[in-house]
Amino acid sequence: MPTFRKSKDADHYFALTSIGGQVITFQLSQAGRDRLLAAGLKDGDRFHRGILADLYRDGDAFTLGSGVSPSAEDRRQLHFDFPDDSTSETVFPSCSQCASLEDLHLRAGREGTPQDSYLLCARCRMVTAVGQDVSIPLPLVSRPLLNRLVQLGFMKSPDAKVARYRDGLEMDFQKTWDELRKKKGIHQDTLFPRDSGPQRRLIE
Repeated sequence: MPTFRKSKDADHYFALTSIGGQVITFQLSQAGRDRLLAAGLKDGDRFHRGILADLYRDGDAFTLGSGVSPSAEDRRQLHFDFPDDSTSETVFPSCSQCASLEDLHLRAGREGTPQDSYLLCARCRMVTAVGQDVSIPLPLVSRPLLNRLVQLGFMKSPDAKVARYRDGLEMDFQKTWDELRKKKGIHQDTLFPRDSGPQRRLIE
């Protein structure tokens, strides 16, 4: 399960979780931090992986290959003390070529063999450009934007990880948020209304 942490040298919060046996640091936007604080979380609290996935798909949790690194003490605790979580690690997207979670972009084109769209980390983007017309940072990729790309003729044969990410955008984690607030004694029925689709649209 992810752990909510506050940096020791600044008023900065982040989340640590274990994916594929590695400790991953997710930076939080101010909105992401506020959502977790409003749900009753404090420094050091654990929360459901589905909540972190929901923040990720909204662009409020992200990895950039830099930022806060867990201390040796954090690494030991996280490595040996992660209980089972009902949400699979595969809910978090990774690079189509090297499986990295860092600094992912959606790269897509109108032609490609055998696929025309991929999720690529910074290193793989440097060596993979053939047949790819657009490159969008994944935190900016919303459901309306993906649908618009399809309408424009992109993503006719997406890579499996692109397809999985698109499916993930349809997942509803509202019940998971409700369970967290109930556990923390927070009672707000409309604390985080779900996006119906129109915001974050980059292409009209």
